[in-house]
Amino acid sequence: MTIQSELETLILTEYGGEPTPYTFSPQDLYEQIRKLVYHYNNNYFPDPF
Repeated sequence: MTIQSELETLILTEYGGEPTPYTFSPQDLYEQIRKLVYHYNNNYFPDPF
């Protein structure tokens, strides 16, 4: 599977570091990245809140 460089940048920007003082569990990362890829593939990005 290949990841487009734009999508890779989005993933690394959003999830490349731990959100101090919290940490991501593997389940958190999986679910959040799954949602990001889904929205990316459907060209849907909601406004940040």
